[in-house]
Amino acid sequence: MLTGLAIGFMAGQYIYHRWIEEKPHRPRPRSLDIPNVDAGLPVPLIYGRCRVRNPIPVWCGTPGAVDDYTAVNYPLGSSAYCMNMLFVVGIPFDDGKGETKLCGMWAGEKKFAGLNPLGASVETDVISEISGSFGRDGLVGSRIVYFDGNSSQDALDPWLDTYITNVTPDTIPGYRGYVTVLLFSNDDTTADRWLHGASPTIPAYSFEVFSYRTGGGYPASYPYERVGDESNVMNVLYDLLRAKFGKLGYDSSLIDIASFQAAAATLSSESHGYSRCIDSAEEADEHVMEILKQIDATLYEDASDGLIKIKLIRNDYDPNTIPHIHKDNGCELRGFAMGGWTSIVNKVRLVYTNRERDYQDDSETAQSPANAVGQDGQVNEEVISMPGVCTPALAAEMAARELAARSRPLMKCTAIVDRSFISVNPGDAVKVTWNKPDIAGIVFRVARVNRGTLENGAVELDLIQDYFYVFRGRIPHGSSFGHGSLVDVTLTL
Repeated sequence: MLTGLAIGFMAGQYIYHRWIEEKPHRPRPRSLDIPNVDAGLPVPLIYGRCRVRNPIPVWCGTPGAVDDYTAVNYPLGSSAYCMNMLFVVGIPFDDGKGETKLCGMWAGEKKFAGLNPLGASVETDVISEISGSFGRDGLVGSRIVYFDGNSSQDALDPWLDTYITNVTPDTIPGYRGYVTVLLFSNDDTTADRWLHGASPTIPAYSFEVFSYRTGGGYPASYPYERVGDESNVMNVLYDLLRAKFGKLGYDSSLIDIASFQAAAATLSSESHGYSRCIDSAEEADEHVMEILKQIDATLYEDASDGLIKIKLIRNDYDPNTIPHIHKDNGCELRGFAMGGWTSIVNKVRLVYTNRERDYQDDSETAQSPANAVGQDGQVNEEVISMPGVCTPALAAEMAARELAARSRPLMKCTAIVDRSFISVNPGDAVKVTWNKPDIAGIVFRVARVNRGTLENGAVELDLIQDYFYVFRGRIPHGSSFGHGSLVDVTLTL
């Protein structure tokens, strides 16, 4: 008989050995397949409202068996396996200094019924689901205890010390800073452990949780901290940059709060939020890049003050007042290129996480039939993944935005200019007028800035045509591109 099982902490996935019987005989504790984990995988990071598919089992109690469900008030009359389990679900916002709740729970892809949202530092609920006559797919629960990851929680107080025997309290940590869930017995002494069902294979448990950073003490997005069920993206980005535990750990004094607050207000007005369980093994900066792609933004260090700033790429400039590159302040235009229509994208399929379908992958599509006609009916599709998007409405908006950015040939080049452009930053809009190549007042975005050296003070700007400018209703005038000036065009239907 097993008296307990310690399981590795820094891990994320179960490995199961399946054993399926149509009519299970009376279960024996030694035949219970207990989940194992692989060392080295990350603890999930919880942002917004999401499903954590790979919680970490950190403790398993003594396995056992129940001979007859009717003895514990379940109308099934069958044998079942039972065992208490303690899971670390993930790391909430800023070590639990926000609002965190448990909203749902699955065993495999079957969702438990009857779970009320739990959000206090220690809350318990009895949950159960019984589907038809009991067989290997039947599920029953018992009692669940939820710990929200606050800085003073104790995993043994008040429930574990009562219901877990043969364990010295000092040997189980409080897992402070971690959202934790305990599955254990109800109050019936006949079923004194969590009931996993008639199959000896323990199902893959997953949990729906939400975590939001709230309160004016967290300035990155205040007072725009939530966008419906989602977190404001600026809170997520600020937390990834600033928090030290499992994140990048930048000093908050190096982050420009004003730019984050301005971006938070814009994203809130756009109803653009972010929810995701980050449980992959990528570096934190890769997740930062994923967020920047979703919100269409650039993150950079401002050379004037050394602060990390955020800039959303939006249609928010006046072409008549932005910096203007021309022969008087520029000495060279290198690598000018313009894409052709042949390979232009005319269909975008955006893959996202659909909350309405229990957080399964789903997709929304945006198409440009006119482009396809001009390409002999050929479909040029691009698939883009945005796992932080959780609603069909936002996914459709993102697909349309990405199609707009990709469905026109855009120019790109590198401009060598004088030091009057020393304060230009990535994401800024600039206007270019040049000859050979012939460019007349076209707006570009700065993709990269090289501010020169002591020996060579020229500023080098990598530029790409701004796709917002393409849709301002301005086209080249003349028989071919690059000849004549740009004129405003009004289309009348």
